[in-house]
Amino acid sequence: MAGGTGGHIYPALAVAKELKARSRKVIWLGTRRGLEAKIIANEGIKIEWINIEGFRGKPFITRILAPLKICFAIIRSIRVMIKHNPSVVLGMGSFVSGPGGIAAWLLRYPLIIHEQNAIPGKTNHLLAYFANVVMESFSGSFNKRFRAVNVGNPIRKDILSIQEPSKRLIDRKGPIRLLVLGGSLGALILNQKLPKILASMSKITNLEVIHQAGEKTIDIARDEYQKYALKVKVVSYIQEMADVYNWADLVICRSGAMCVSELSAVGLPAIFIPYPSAVDNHQVANAMPLVEAGAAIIVREQEFEEKYFLKILTNWLRDRSLLIERAVKAQSFAKPHALDQITELCIDLTGENP
Repeated sequence: MAGGTGGHIYPALAVAKELKARSRKVIWLGTRRGLEAKIIANEGIKIEWINIEGFRGKPFITRILAPLKICFAIIRSIRVMIKHNPSVVLGMGSFVSGPGGIAAWLLRYPLIIHEQNAIPGKTNHLLAYFANVVMESFSGSFNKRFRAVNVGNPIRKDILSIQEPSKRLIDRKGPIRLLVLGGSLGALILNQKLPKILASMSKITNLEVIHQAGEKTIDIARDEYQKYALKVKVVSYIQEMADVYNWADLVICRSGAMCVSELSAVGLPAIFIPYPSAVDNHQVANAMPLVEAGAAIIVREQEFEEKYFLKILTNWLRDRSLLIERAVKAQSFAKPHALDQITELCIDLTGENP
C-alpha cells in the first residue's frame, strides 16, 4: 500500500519488485489520483483502487466529509483484501495506507508498516498501534513502545552498485560536476535563483551542471540559464538516477527521505534546501544525520540569497579532496541491506518458506 508521491511509491515499488523476484504475488492498493496510477500499471503489478486523499490544508467542506470518505475507503479496502486474501499487508506510508491498514487489522491479516522519513507521518503514527511489525529508516523515529526495527530505506540495486566514493572520485579531474535535483514537481526557488548564483560561481571555478527542474517550471530554469549564457543540461525528469549519481561531485537538492538515503548509499555530499511546507518540518530532520557528520549543509529557503549561497559554494568547491572526504562521511550512514531486510520481514511474517 502506497500512493501520492514518489517518496512513498518508489520505495514500495522496490520492495514489490523484490517480492516478485522471489516468486511472491503482489497486489498494490492505491488511488487513481496519485503517481501510482501512472507508474505501477507499467510495472506489470496488479493494482486495486480506493478513493481517498489527504485532508490537511484542504477546504472546510472536504474536511467535514473526511470521516465519511475514510469509512468508504475502509469498506472498499476490506472488499479488496477478502478478494485477494493476502498473507501479509505492507503499508509504506501516505494516506492510502490508512484505510488499508485498518482493514488488514480488522480482518486479522499480518500488518507491517515502513516509515521513510525521520518524523513519522500521521498515517504511520496511527497504524503503529495496530501493526505486527514497525520499521523505520531513521533511528528513533518511533516511540520505543513500538519496538521499531531500524532498516533504512530500500534503495534500487543499480544505485547500490555504484563504486564507493574513495575509489570513484579519487582520480577525477576537470570541472566540478554539480547535480541539481528539484524532485518530480521541481523546486521553483532553485529554478528561479540558482542560475544567477551559478553564473557568478562559474567565474571562480569551472562547473558542469545537470539541473532536474520538474515539468511545471522547467521553462523558468531554461530562461534563467539562457539569460546568463550558461551551458547547462536542464531536464524535467531523470530516469536513470544511478548514472547521474555516478557522474556527480556535489548535489544541491531538497531533503526528502529517499533522496537523503540514496545520497548516503552512493556517497555524495549535499547542500540541502528543505521544502519549507513539509509536514512537521520532516525534511530538516531527514537531513540532520548527514549534516552532523559533516557530509552536508542545510540552507533554508529564506537564507537562499546570492551572496550567502555563493560563499557556501565557494567553500565547498575549493578543493576536490574535501568533496571526497565529505562523500565518504555520507556513505558511513548508508543502509545497503534495507531492501533485503524489508522483503525478508514480509516473507517471515507470512510463515511461508523463503
